[in-house]
Amino acid sequence: MGIIVMLRLNLRMRLCLAPKLHTQLQCCRTATCRAWSSAEVRSAFLRHFQDQDHLFVPSSSVIPNKVQGTYFTNAGMNQFKPLFLGTVDPRSEMASYKRVVNSQKCIRVGGKHNDLEEVGQDLTHHTFFEMLGNWSFGDYFKEQACKMAFELLTSVYGLPAERLYFTYFGGNTALNLQPDDECREIWRSLGIPAERVLPFGMRDNFWDMGDTGPCGPCTEIHYDHAGVRDGAGLVNADHPEVVEIWNLVFMQYQRQENGTLSKLPQHHVDTGMGLERILAVLNGSRSNYDTDLFQPLFAAIQKASGARAYGGKVGQEDTTGTDTAYRVLADHARMYTVAIADGLMPSRNGLGHKLRQLIYRCVRYSHNTFKADPHLLCDLVDCVSASLGEAFPEISKRKDVIKSAVAMTVEGYLQLQKEARQAFVKMLKQCDSKHLSGEVMWQLSEGKYGCSVPVDLMLDLAEEHGVSLDLQEFEQRLQHVKEQQSHVPLIEEGVISQRCYESLQKQGVTATDDSFKYQYSSSESGYDFSECQDLACRVVGLIKGQEVTAAAREGSKVAVILDRTCFYAEGGGQVADRGRLVCQGGQFAVEDVQEYNGYVIHLGTLVSGSLVPGDIIHPVVSQEERVACMRNHTATHLLQAALRQHLGASVMQQGSNVRSDRLSFDFLCLEKLTKETVKEIESSVRQFVRQGHEVCRRQMSLQEALNSKEIVTVPNEEYPPEVTLVQIGDLEDAVSGELCGGTHVLNTGDIEDFCITRVSSVSQGVRRVFGVTGHTAAGAHENGTWLMELCQEFSDLVASQSCSAAELTEKSQRIKQMLDTELLPHYVRDHGSSVVETLAQYVAATANRERQAQMRRTVEDLLRCSSHAPFVVHSTKFDGKQMIKALSSLEAGKPVALVSCEKKSAVVVMVLPKEQPADKIQTMLTEAIGGSHQLKVKSTVNDYGTKLVQVTVKGTDLSDWLEHKVTDVMTSLSR
Repeated sequence: MGIIVMLRLNLRMRLCLAPKLHTQLQCCRTATCRAWSSAEVRSAFLRHFQDQDHLFVPSSSVIPNKVQGTYFTNAGMNQFKPLFLGTVDPRSEMASYKRVVNSQKCIRVGGKHNDLEEVGQDLTHHTFFEMLGNWSFGDYFKEQACKMAFELLTSVYGLPAERLYFTYFGGNTALNLQPDDECREIWRSLGIPAERVLPFGMRDNFWDMGDTGPCGPCTEIHYDHAGVRDGAGLVNADHPEVVEIWNLVFMQYQRQENGTLSKLPQHHVDTGMGLERILAVLNGSRSNYDTDLFQPLFAAIQKASGARAYGGKVGQEDTTGTDTAYRVLADHARMYTVAIADGLMPSRNGLGHKLRQLIYRCVRYSHNTFKADPHLLCDLVDCVSASLGEAFPEISKRKDVIKSAVAMTVEGYLQLQKEARQAFVKMLKQCDSKHLSGEVMWQLSEGKYGCSVPVDLMLDLAEEHGVSLDLQEFEQRLQHVKEQQSHVPLIEEGVISQRCYESLQKQGVTATDDSFKYQYSSSESGYDFSECQDLACRVVGLIKGQEVTAAAREGSKVAVILDRTCFYAEGGGQVADRGRLVCQGGQFAVEDVQEYNGYVIHLGTLVSGSLVPGDIIHPVVSQEERVACMRNHTATHLLQAALRQHLGASVMQQGSNVRSDRLSFDFLCLEKLTKETVKEIESSVRQFVRQGHEVCRRQMSLQEALNSKEIVTVPNEEYPPEVTLVQIGDLEDAVSGELCGGTHVLNTGDIEDFCITRVSSVSQGVRRVFGVTGHTAAGAHENGTWLMELCQEFSDLVASQSCSAAELTEKSQRIKQMLDTELLPHYVRDHGSSVVETLAQYVAATANRERQAQMRRTVEDLLRCSSHAPFVVHSTKFDGKQMIKALSSLEAGKPVALVSCEKKSAVVVMVLPKEQPADKIQTMLTEAIGGSHQLKVKSTVNDYGTKLVQVTVKGTDLSDWLEHKVTDVMTSLSR
């Protein structure tokens, strides 16, 4: 047991051996001589830069960075990368950005920036934090950035200048980078003594976005808590007394794949200051947790659990782990609240899996340390909403959804706990050991014993059962798997390379005008695309592989860029158009269409002829596929409207896929989705279709759209400054209003019909609905009607008890075949499955009764046909249990022995008149058949006193031999 406890401490706590830290410094605010709230600090920062002509860009959604496992906000590096590289779409709102300020939400739970294991072990790490930042895109640079930062810290926040240290980039010989003397002199010009302006190398003062991308030297501002001695030696030394509070990055370079640096077309500024840390500094505390961002959470945890108050202890001083648990729960509550508010849901895969594991971790802390109801996690959402809701309104708006998602995850963990215990016990029985190897732990984690058991649960269960674990071998096994997975590329290559894009830009190739994709009309005969397909387009670019090319020859796989096009590029969940580009003497088969920074790129094969830039071509879209996509896309909007109608406004789109043959729609659904509800949703969509609502497209500004409560937007979706509203129905009472760039039918009646064919679970709380439209949907409903009739016939036959087992089985098989092969409405498929499952036992029972009746008739016929014989011995195939049941009401006048032989076993059933001694028969059978054969004898008496003896014999080639032995016994018995 002691070993397990030590393993737990080593794995979970990673106890800090740093010196004692004094965290309760509420009466020692020497920095500013006033108490600051988080709202005041945030507001002062934003106001300071807005006064300097910075545009406030709210941090309203989270974008997952697949490479680093880190979330950045819409105002984060990923969002602004096109501005740094000079590749921003000139049509977008972003193109007007020169100076920006915001507080961006950042979550770090994996990859390069992973603070998960440090959270709770010290006083400064977090999985979620706010990054206060100001940005310059080709506007001001080092001097103004440094001056504005210094003014904020000293004049607005009131920090003593003598407690600040400033670092700058000291150069790098290998990369031929000179020291940033310009930055050093800027700080000196602001009155900073030379001994507090310090040079550092690449690790501390050169900032990279990743292995490739924008980068540049940076200057950091550090704060000395003590302020009574020379603290220069403690800068960048991970000392709790001197902490970094702000990093100003000067974007000057682009790191290439080979590691070399090239100059960016413009210079930019990107700064970041953690709100949690600057708030602690302004309140004179070494701990980020001694602020209004965390104290209300601590109070809520204490009230719910009855635990002692938070004491701020770390490392070995926190002997019970209570203060560590306080910090973990409070930090993680902020993280999961923000993540779910921004649309990320706990799930089995990817970032959703990290979120789920983090909530599981909170459940363990709440149960193991605080002995509290795990649903405490839901109550903490209210605290986070009160703290952050004003800055990030989406948290307050989606609070109920967040709490429902957390509650669902908690319930999931409690069920997992139960299943994991069963799997662990099963493993112990099979392994029969008090020490588990790393391989067995791996098998447990992979679900070999019935359930995937997380390592933290393994620790709990090992301690509970007194079992030790080989954690080192398990970690090695995990590392081996990670190394294998690391060879899989994380990001797919773009449709064209950045080099191709830059080459096209240098050639003056402008963005493609694809507005013609919306030029079509409808009539009684169908949709007319003649207007857009009479279009004359000019080839402005050809790409082969990842290079711009001057010509394309017959048989070439190339990408064609036109000055204008009527082809729809994949986007908004809708697949791309397919078709042809027809030129004089040639033809290009369009297999896919993609958009890249304003260019519409037609990918495919040059079937005949040749192409060069300047050629005039005529686009021919595959009309049948386009119209099918239009029907399905409009039906997707109707589906979302029906979902919100029946499940409420909490329904949030998580994704969609619109193809010519079907549609799918993913949405957040925290309620149980019954087949009755699915039927009602489908019925509502079909009604919308029959009503023939007009479908209109209307251009408007993004701000106008966001200000309208009636317009539905997709969480985390990036919208341009000018958006398209697709409205279905009257302006005053619209059925649906969504921002969408897809192609749609002009009237819902053109959808013809709609059918939900399947509903599945994507992840926890997220459902996926599949549907079809048009003739396919009509066919599905016809199949559904036929299947419902079959199910009713089946049920009626069962109820009448007038049908043979063979007839019932045939009906059942017909239903099963339809369920397996036919396109059906979801609720019909669900109903058919339940009918077959419910009545399967009755069909089996009917078949058994028929078999038993046949067996009884066989025995009765034997008795009748051998009236003069003293006994009967008969070989046939039968099941022993069924035969005993068949003879339960038989009255026998003489002995009957029935023999059934298989390859490796045989059964003998003996029917004896009531006056016949059963014990004597059993003894005789044992003596005659026993020896090298295994025997199992059971006897019973039926309702008429007839004795039934069943003998099971193990062995091979028993048929003739066994019948002969049984005949000998019966002969002896009759003498």
